[in-house]
Amino acid sequence: MAFNLQPVSELARARGIKILIHGPPGVGKTVLCSTSGVQEQTAMISAEGGLLSIVGTGLVGAEIRTFKEFEESYRFFAYDAGALGWFHTVCLDSISEIAEICLQHELASAKDPRQAYGELAVKMKTMIRAFKDLPYNIVFTAMQEKEQTDEGTKFFPALPGQQLSGKVNWISHQFDEVFAYRMVNDETGKPRRLLQTQPDVMYDAKDRSGLLSFWEEPNLGNIFTKILAG
Repeated sequence: MAFNLQPVSELARARGIKILIHGPPGVGKTVLCSTSGVQEQTAMISAEGGLLSIVGTGLVGAEIRTFKEFEESYRFFAYDAGALGWFHTVCLDSISEIAEICLQHELASAKDPRQAYGELAVKMKTMIRAFKDLPYNIVFTAMQEKEQTDEGTKFFPALPGQQLSGKVNWISHQFDEVFAYRMVNDETGKPRRLLQTQPDVMYDAKDRSGLLSFWEEPNLGNIFTKILAG
């Protein structure tokens, strides 16, 4: 293929948008995956088994219980589904649980637990990058962890072994878009679910597109449109 310069918007559209969303249990991360705007072309890979909340949404999905199944899911989307052009958005719910599956596999075969955590980081980074290279919108959800520091409480995406390595944010560095899914009170005191797209002293978040507001409604289709229209 000859070298060819294209508008960045076209390149972004062809590559897809890659998002990591972290939040506490029950905030609605799984349901959020059903808001792509093209539910019939949205697939869910679940390691949490909590798919009842999206029954009737039109999504298709699969549950994974082993790291081998995680690798097989990638090959399906990279080759089988890719050749057919079936999908618009793929959601992985959650990367924290998938990492736990990988960790248990590594602990079973490693003589030294520290080696298992090292292998976990290598394999997870490899698989995250592989999924990010797929020509779809890719949405990873993650459980949320908190840490007490001298500056106060910090909230960030949870993966096993991060504190052991001293690199609590390595997964965030893999993404252009990192959102904290939060319950916040509006001006009347009524709680609302919102996505925080930019960091503050407590929450890990970022928006490299520069096109999102600090608070965004939890609607992936609207977010995709807003970024691509930029």
